[in-house]
Amino acid sequence: MQSPALTNLRYTLLLLVIAAGTALSLRIIQMSVPPVIRSGDDGNLMCLYDLEGEHLYSTRWYKGRREFYRYTPKENPAKKTFPVPGINVEISKSNASHITLSSVELSSSGRYSCEVTLDAPSFMTGFISSDLEVVEFPQQRPSISGAKLKYRVGDVLTANCSSKQSKPAANLTWTINDAQASSSHVRLYKPVKDETTNLETSILGVHFLVARQYFLQGKLKIKCTAQIYNVYNQSTEQILEEDRPQVVVLSSDSSPLGPPNVNMVHSPYDQSSLHDEIENDAFMTHIQADMSSSRSPITISPFARLWWISLITITSALFHLMSEGLYPVTALVD
Repeated sequence: MQSPALTNLRYTLLLLVIAAGTALSLRIIQMSVPPVIRSGDDGNLMCLYDLEGEHLYSTRWYKGRREFYRYTPKENPAKKTFPVPGINVEISKSNASHITLSSVELSSSGRYSCEVTLDAPSFMTGFISSDLEVVEFPQQRPSISGAKLKYRVGDVLTANCSSKQSKPAANLTWTINDAQASSSHVRLYKPVKDETTNLETSILGVHFLVARQYFLQGKLKIKCTAQIYNVYNQSTEQILEEDRPQVVVLSSDSSPLGPPNVNMVHSPYDQSSLHDEIENDAFMTHIQADMSSSRSPITISPFARLWWISLITITSALFHLMSEGLYPVTALVD
């Protein structure tokens, strides 16, 4: 008679052999679920398995704990779907190992599981799970606000970058002349959530003192990049100019009686027109000497200027009367 200990040992070994043999008859090789998919796109899910010569009883798909698709080859119809929010199975593109979800929504995000069951007599079952996340892209590129068009060395540059209405909130980064901005230059703000759409807006600020080395040939480039996982990447950049002070150059032959002959570096004014205006004004305020011998004019006081204008006016009127015969020449002689 065998001892109870020996009997238990033989029974345990028998169960291990049976379990090992059964395990070899079903092997799930791979489950393929896209980790991230854009809202509105179709999603293809795959569950690959090896039956080791056995027959398939069913393949079932779950979102969470709720079954939404079943494939049973011995039943008619073999394909069945069950209502689950956010799930729309395209039957024509689904079979024993593949399913297609059409026009996924944000609510389609979650954990998906594939369950494979062998036919009688074992009805052995294999189970595997994977996560899927549906993302909503921003409708527009990230936008930059608050930056001026021109900056001088020593100015403080402050700007914000916004990426609006996405799920999840986009990850923002700043670059200055194509180099990532220092963390001390960046201002992080909490994403703003729209309670109606459940979408989020991300905001990232930049704040730094403009130094000489930031200007490359008088230009400074700031760029903001918005990224969502590895499925969305968009950037917006802005070119800022150096605001250099205007340089005034006085010529050596400037006149002491009027505005100097001025050349404005980076000036929009026409130099020839400005020179003509200066010359005309000088003609009305002073009498010039012979320019071939001297460029220094003779200064006339306001009283003398008025006297000369009155004399010229009276003389002109007399000549007009004489030409008309209204004033005899003898009157001038007398």
